[in-house]
Amino acid sequence: TPFLAHEDVGDKRPLPDTVATGYPQAALNDEGILVVTWVRGVVTAHMQPRYQVFDADDNPIDWEALGHRVDNGDSLAGACAPKPFWLDNDRFVVFWTDYCAPRPTPNLPWFARVFDDRGLAHQSICTVMWGDSLHTGPSKTPFSMSVSSDDKFSCTYNRSYWYPIDTLWPQSHSWEHQAGFLGGIVGNEPWRNTTVFEYSPAYGSDTVWSAIWDSRYSFRLYLQVPAVACSDDRIVWVYTRFQTDTVFEAYAIVSDWDMGVGVAEEPETSGETRDLSPLSVTPIGSTITLSYSSCPNGFSAYVYDASGRKVDELHSTQSEGTIEWGEYHGPGVYFIKLSMLNKSTTVKVLIIK
Repeated sequence: TPFLAHEDVGDKRPLPDTVATGYPQAALNDEGILVVTWVRGVVTAHMQPRYQVFDADDNPIDWEALGHRVDNGDSLAGACAPKPFWLDNDRFVVFWTDYCAPRPTPNLPWFARVFDDRGLAHQSICTVMWGDSLHTGPSKTPFSMSVSSDDKFSCTYNRSYWYPIDTLWPQSHSWEHQAGFLGGIVGNEPWRNTTVFEYSPAYGSDTVWSAIWDSRYSFRLYLQVPAVACSDDRIVWVYTRFQTDTVFEAYAIVSDWDMGVGVAEEPETSGETRDLSPLSVTPIGSTITLSYSSCPNGFSAYVYDASGRKVDELHSTQSEGTIEWGEYHGPGVYFIKLSMLNKSTTVKVLIIK
């Protein structure tokens, strides 16, 4: 049966400054206890993060008419939709950002807080990250989070890059890379334990701008906020890509917590030509040279970018020859999986422009 997470305002507002509530999130533990979070808007255009906890019979635990503040409640807040996750049947953690919070940099800070005793007690607020100068996305739901059963967490969001082509409208084009970071709950304190990294491939000739500004039409297209889900040993990152045919396509990357590239590789320590008889590879350059011989069944190779996404295929029916690859691909690390004489090997190469 549906029930309200806060007081029913009906046709009137419980407080003069209340505008609206919205962006609800919920998490359920193994005992059926529910925590609900949302933001409460006030007339000053600020958004306060709130929560309420309910037992397995949908009865509130320590009912608060407008919900309990996720933050300390000593000032107005500019919160996004707070995201809750149960750590066990007694504790849950909430993540949120707040553009009104005091901070040493102008960037958007990211906060997290652990609540004990099913929400009746709380720990100190931890600053997971002071923000990313390239951070972008919808103001109310700018990121996606996931927490594993062993208290590790993963976060993802879009980073925006601007390319001015119009002096009258300098932010005329943009494209976005998907970024993330990893962390964990240590001693009831959430901490980030990696730097911010980008996991989506470099955009190339097949990609149009993710946002297009026009001073005449004010036209803009956004990519969707990426999503992440994790278990104790794997993470799935999902992101969209805006192609030249104007179709949004979705991609997924599976990684471990060490953020492996998804392709097994052999160590590479120099740019000298590697002899992988009957193949030789020049692994570093503006193009990659592959020479092969004594292959009566021909030659096949598959090329992957650093995220593990297949970006090209190379095939030849000739028993010997030389192939130049990489002219139309952006700079960066790639992995070429070679198949010859019923054997396969993977070579790490680097395109530099």
